[in-house]
Amino acid sequence: MINRQTQNRLARLFAFLLIIGGTAFTGLAYTVSVPAYSQVPLAWSFQAKTVANAFPSPDYGTTLYFWDAANTTYVTDTYVGAWGNPNYTINTGVGFYYENPPGGSINVTVSGSTVTASSFTFPTFVVGKTYFIASAYDTQAGNVQCVQNCEGSAYPYTTSHLNLGYSPANGDAFSMWISGGWVTGTYAAPGITEVCSGAPGTQYWRRSSGTYAFGTYQSPYISVPYGFWFTPASNTTWTQYPSSTNCSF
Repeated sequence: MINRQTQNRLARLFAFLLIIGGTAFTGLAYTVSVPAYSQVPLAWSFQAKTVANAFPSPDYGTTLYFWDAANTTYVTDTYVGAWGNPNYTINTGVGFYYENPPGGSINVTVSGSTVTASSFTFPTFVVGKTYFIASAYDTQAGNVQCVQNCEGSAYPYTTSHLNLGYSPANGDAFSMWISGGWVTGTYAAPGITEVCSGAPGTQYWRRSSGTYAFGTYQSPYISVPYGFWFTPASNTTWTQYPSSTNCSF
């Protein structure tokens, strides 16, 4: 029987493989398998590009869904021989849905120019809003924060993972697309009712929904090919860098 510590190691191993769920990542491009009648949350981890330049020849009926956080609605663009809004700009660090029309599963290749800036700062995230975002850099993947795994008798748990440098507040929530489903992690700061049994008062992430993925108390894992949802508990910012910092405990 595999113990929890081994499960966590395996989970991170599979997460770091960039061939996941029918997705192959190759630096400046990635290819995603999208079933018919389905939507897949993709990441735009490149320099800004218009819809027409990003997807010049999609299947007839393809629809893209871009989330407008300020107005809590989707902006859609459908291809019917031409894009309805070909000049709509897909900005760096945006997550969006790619909807495959009827006709069978397809492979969608997403490609662009690497972000060359030494850092990328998202516009201010406002409390009360939910954002559909992505890693800003095409080579950047990892956990959103360095935290120790807190799993009862397994604590302290020696681990090593990449850190994307986010500083969470109590109640921040991330929903990640992992193996074809959403997994949500909520940050719980020291002192709240539910604490880490192995080290009371220790900061940790609590998986609040979805199947076992990044570990019950591991910080959410960002995979470059996929967009993710972020709901801040307070007004905040996030600066990402081309290279992630390695965490070791």
